Amino acid sequence: MKTSFFNNTQRSIIYLLIALALLVATGLHIYKELENSRISLMLVDEDKENTKLLKNIITLKSASLKVFTEDYTYWDDMLLFASTGDTAWATENIVASAQTYKSDYAWVFDKNFRLTYFFSASGNLLSDSALISADIVRKLTGKNRFFEFFAKSDSGIVEIRGATIHPTSDPLRITDPGGYFVVGRLWSEQWQTELSSVTNSSIEIIDPKMPDNSGHDGSWNSFQIKSLLMLKDWQQKPIASVQSSREATIIKIIHKQVQREFYIIVIFISGVLVLVSLSLYYLVNLPLKKISRSLKENNPLYLSGLTGKGNEFGEMARLVGEFFLQKKELLKKIEEQAEAEEKIRQSEEVLKHSLKEKEVLLKEVHHRVKNNLQIIISLIRLQTSRIANRVTVEQLHTSLNRIKSIALVHEMLYGSHDLANIDFGIYIQKITSSLRDIYLSSQYDIKIDISANNVFLGVDSAVPCAIIINELVTNAIKHAFGRSKKGNISISLNTEGGFHVLNVHDNGIGMSKEIDIYNTESLGMHLISSLTEQLDGTLSVRTEGGTSFTLKFKEEI
Repeated sequence: MKTSFFNNTQRSIIYLLIALALLVATGLHIYKELENSRISLMLVDEDKENTKLLKNIITLKSASLKVFTEDYTYWDDMLLFASTGDTAWATENIVASAQTYKSDYAWVFDKNFRLTYFFSASGNLLSDSALISADIVRKLTGKNRFFEFFAKSDSGIVEIRGATIHPTSDPLRITDPGGYFVVGRLWSEQWQTELSSVTNSSIEIIDPKMPDNSGHDGSWNSFQIKSLLMLKDWQQKPIASVQSSREATIIKIIHKQVQREFYIIVIFISGVLVLVSLSLYYLVNLPLKKISRSLKENNPLYLSGLTGKGNEFGEMARLVGEFFLQKKELLKKIEEQAEAEEKIRQSEEVLKHSLKEKEVLLKEVHHRVKNNLQIIISLIRLQTSRIANRVTVEQLHTSLNRIKSIALVHEMLYGSHDLANIDFGIYIQKITSSLRDIYLSSQYDIKIDISANNVFLGVDSAVPCAIIINELVTNAIKHAFGRSKKGNISISLNTEGGFHVLNVHDNGIGMSKEIDIYNTESLGMHLISSLTEQLDGTLSVRTEGGTSFTLKFKEEI
């Protein structure tokens, strides 16, 4: 036994070291994965910011064309020019302003979509004028007063914006268009260079059919950020894409720093593990081997190097020498303990048997009380059959019902596993069922609703509470509904704040408000008042919408 213990302890130390190494390795792996995940998230966020920056800068650089079209298209002079095509006026106003607004092209159509003027900074009037046609303008302005799209020219991609022309007095463009003004800007290499400088990235115009390599794939070892912005023609079909590429330099530096920190942590933890392993071997494993061998061979010579030490293993070595001397005494104590436990077990059996006998006797008491009450009920019934006075017979029947309510309590206690308490919800079901059979015939349409779940009462509370319910329900059936013989009686019992609350309500004709329930000649009401005092409870009556009795009492433990 002892040798096995020491061998298991030594193996446990080895397993512990292995588990510790695996735990550290797992922790380092999780740490590395979390750091890589953090870098990936940073790259994804950087990609989103880069895409947003690209869109905002292109929108900002395109703002001048938007202003050019908006400002020049609610102007009386422009409205007149659309119909005349005065070249001198165009040179002075449109051509001169084109450089300010960085516009390379300008088209002016009259209200009938005839081209009255065209300007091209490159001088290629024939080919450049075909970038937009009257039919395109007609279709686009039929949907909106402003429009924008991109087109391909021999020189590259052209950004085009246009708007309908209106009088100066109509800045909201409510009137019919008096013409159409369209401007364009060539996205030249110089424009791409400027955009690259502003976004600090490499800008390239690519074919939209090329594979979409934009965004970041979430890989932590790729620091190249690519953003893609699709350019569409007047039919909203892709004609080109603007691709922005740059390296996430700061994130790359952070990643390298994290890698260095990770390797430092690995080296440090590896050194700690080696130191702990050597310490455990010389301070724990080696002394355990000596103690194990001494116990296995029953030879204290192996402990000669340990008994002089003041640590736990020295104390253990000294205790091993005393072990066999104490073994006999220990076995004797174990035997005495076993005898004592056997005596205790026998005493428990006697107590259980005695408790069982008491339970049987208590059930027999309840059974005999119930039987005696049944005998009394039978005697009263025999006496009733010999009495001709109707009032006396009715009073005897009322007393019979009261005795039945008490007998039902003892009957339920006799049939219950818990001899101290009964489920009063079930009791209410039974007592109301009995009263329904006695008083309600086919001529009555009186419904009794019960709400009482998981409320248990002891016999001292159950008996008076049972008689009270019997009196209240009997009273309601006999007197609450008058000649209509139709209505509802509801009974509820629940526990609120340590108190039991019993409520019996009927929707009948109601009691007189002047009746004092504590000072009445009615035997039933006097009995209810007395039983309420016996329960040390309170009884309240409401007469709105029928009659409602509420009994509140706290069961003594």
